[in-house]
Amino acid sequence: GRTISDGFMAAWNFDEREFPDSIVKTSGDNPFKGRVTDVTAGDGIIGGAFVFNGKSSIIEIQESADYSGFALKDTSSFTASFWVNVEDTSTSRFIWGKSEAEYHFKYQAGDSDRSSWMYKELDESDLDHWYEASIAIAPETDYKQWVHFTVVKSGDSTAIFRNGKLEDVLISRNNTDDKRTSDGPFVIGARKQSSGKVDRVFKGSLDELYFMDEAKSSEWARLMYLNQKPTGSWPK
Repeated sequence: GRTISDGFMAAWNFDEREFPDSIVKTSGDNPFKGRVTDVTAGDGIIGGAFVFNGKSSIIEIQESADYSGFALKDTSSFTASFWVNVEDTSTSRFIWGKSEAEYHFKYQAGDSDRSSWMYKELDESDLDHWYEASIAIAPETDYKQWVHFTVVKSGDSTAIFRNGKLEDVLISRNNTDDKRTSDGPFVIGARKQSSGKVDRVFKGSLDELYFMDEAKSSEWARLMYLNQKPTGSWPK
């Protein structure tokens, strides 16, 4: 089996076939439990994948709200690696993240040539508060097929790798009166607002989501993609 490398905090393989509980494997002795709602099992890149219905599917990671590994500062470094297969591009949908006033990764719907993948977080590193979005254009080829992403945040900079290659990232900022909050759980497949409302639910499949509390290299991002991708498409 695959070993958990240094820096790994959580690894979701999404191979479970029975619900409601899926176990989040961590590098320590304290595995978090994910509360699974309306998620089904499907075929993934490696073994199984979890399928989200676009309406009510969500996984909430228990005890993650104030755990230091997930309750990040806006200057924290981390790496997320995952495969995503989008079935609907008509509206914006969240892939993973914490409260909207902390951080998340989502598919942002736009005109045919302006849809994007977006990592967004609330930055309060000085007196002004703003939402900062790192945006990578989503080509139409990302629709209804598996795409691998590695998101690497190192301090104030964020890199997005798509299928092992560094994307050109646009930076967008908009001011806000919100304050960064870390009291929401880590959520997979939807946005959960502080009111408890769940929306922006992902429609499609997710596989092999890894979350690490350190910034990995571009070589690591490429090797992770090459190591996991189906051999039939080697060596694109």
